[in-house]
Amino acid sequence: VCNHLNIDGLKLEYTGAYAIAVEAERSIRRDMIQSVTMSLVMLGLLFLVAYRGLLTFPIAIVPVALGILCTFGLSSLWATELTPVVAVMGAVLAGLAIDYPIHLLSHYGNCKASGLSTPDAINATLTSVGPPMSAACATSMVGFLAIAFSCVPALRQLALLGMIGLAA
Repeated sequence: VCNHLNIDGLKLEYTGAYAIAVEAERSIRRDMIQSVTMSLVMLGLLFLVAYRGLLTFPIAIVPVALGILCTFGLSSLWATELTPVVAVMGAVLAGLAIDYPIHLLSHYGNCKASGLSTPDAINATLTSVGPPMSAACATSMVGFLAIAFSCVPALRQLALLGMIGLAA
């Protein structure tokens, strides 16, 4: 604020609750952005290696990204604070949720390779993979539900975000 008055080069460090809160807010924001960005970059590289195509990653990541966006948007209705644990939930959700499009894309690719038309391949994929994927999602949500009964508020918020994120 008054750095122009510090002509001797004295090193000033601020302390106290306000300074700590400001630094914590910056760290949480940086960690959240970094973890989600790195997660997306690594998932993109993984898709490029596994599927050898540029189109599969956008097809898979768009529903995941929309789910994460909806999750944090909904959570902002009741929670105005993010703890460090909750801030990285976007990356965790990306890692958990990307499994569902991978299963769909793989099954769809097998159906197309077997000669099914696009509508038939989509129908076959949804009817055969849809119920097991729903059950897998439900079991993960039950795991988050168990955490939701924690006495630690940050863990409760994490669990709620996890359940909403997987549902989205």
